Amino acid sequence: MRWIYVKSARRRRANPLLALYRWRYEVGLLAVVVMLVQLGRTVHWALPAVIALCVVAVLIAWPPARRAVGDRMRSVVVQHRLRSAFRELALTTWAGRTPAIVWSAPCPEGLRVHVLCPAGIAAADLQEVREQLAAACFAADVRVERDPRHATVVVLVIVTRVPVP
Repeated sequence: MRWIYVKSARRRRANPLLALYRWRYEVGLLAVVVMLVQLGRTVHWALPAVIALCVVAVLIAWPPARRAVGDRMRSVVVQHRLRSAFRELALTTWAGRTPAIVWSAPCPEGLRVHVLCPAGIAAADLQEVREQLAAACFAADVRVERDPRHATVVVLVIVTRVPVP
């Protein structure tokens, strides 16, 4: 078996715009918190607390909303863990580029993650490290599928919901 660990572990310089894109959900949440604090300072100190309690009440009382928020949170965590796994497994090109996570969405099995592979990384490379990716994502399994329209896009199905027989 060919190990992917012998590939080049070159590191590229961080791109600030790419980092901002990767942390977009956290930056958005921070912006909402800052706006609520500003709202509390300008209108009334209790208004942000009332808004936060209303959001929590809706999430507690409405299971589809709670499930949607939980799925999106799981999606964000899996994206960060996959990026870390790509770096730790040295799954990079000779120039140091890692696969880019384009999109992730919930599916019945768990999560579908669309990964754009740069030249030098193929679906077979991801297939070899399925077990390590599953461990990184706290998943039972990771299935690697090719996108039917685009040769450079690989779909990772992160299986977190194992059907009960």
